[in-house]
Amino acid sequence: SFHPEIAIEAARHGKHIFCEKPLAMTSELCSRMIQAAHEAEVVLQVGYVLRFSEERRRIREAILNDEIGRPIFWREVYNAWAGGPSWNVDHESGGGPLWENSHSLDFLRSIFGEPEVVFGMGGRCKPDKTSAADTIAVSLIFPAGDKALFTDSYGLSGFGWDEWLGKTCRRNFLQIDVLGPKGFIQFPDADLSQTLTICTYGNPEHRFEKIPWSTPTGGEGYQNELEHFFDCVREGKPSLMPGEEGLRTIQLVETVYHSMRTGEACKFGPLA
Repeated sequence: SFHPEIAIEAARHGKHIFCEKPLAMTSELCSRMIQAAHEAEVVLQVGYVLRFSEERRRIREAILNDEIGRPIFWREVYNAWAGGPSWNVDHESGGGPLWENSHSLDFLRSIFGEPEVVFGMGGRCKPDKTSAADTIAVSLIFPAGDKALFTDSYGLSGFGWDEWLGKTCRRNFLQIDVLGPKGFIQFPDADLSQTLTICTYGNPEHRFEKIPWSTPTGGEGYQNELEHFFDCVREGKPSLMPGEEGLRTIQLVETVYHSMRTGEACKFGPLA
């Protein structure tokens, strides 16, 4: 919730801005940050690290190169955990898991473009402790027929990230399954090891590619995104993750929440 105030003031002083995700709590505030950066002629890059992760890059490449066929069905599940700190599930200051994990929606946008149909479900498993939905599910349908399901929850008892370190959450708290007509992508591996598997069907044998997975977001992704930011500042080139991308993802988050409030599927689609 403090991102806009700090970023706009930094731009006013001619400072380039690397802003962690999400860019802001509302699309209106995102637009103000973008305008301030444009007027000051400074770089504004949003920290959606998944776009810079080597493991995620390989997933995106396998889909866009038609290695597993299209259309695909994508399922991404973050296991229920306690989450934290408590401001993270405050409606005004943190917004809940969909703001925290908006990078998953951003990554889907980077592969499939803007969804056509958005449907959201959610609720509060901690109604006495939270003011934002702490448990959400999002389904997206894209123009080419690809479909995606994303779920996340901070619904377990208490707050604090330590709660998920073996106490109340499965060891592999991130699960990704991507199913296509010509193969599949899977994380974790069949033995629950931290390995990304890409399988392309074959006759007589299937082909399996195994890639070690460093962290849920890809350990080198943080370094990659910062190096890209520094290059943009030094060379005066545009960022691959400008504020406009952060704005568009927050617009998608807002659409999900509108769907949750109304109980109806919503149209999204490209900007006019």
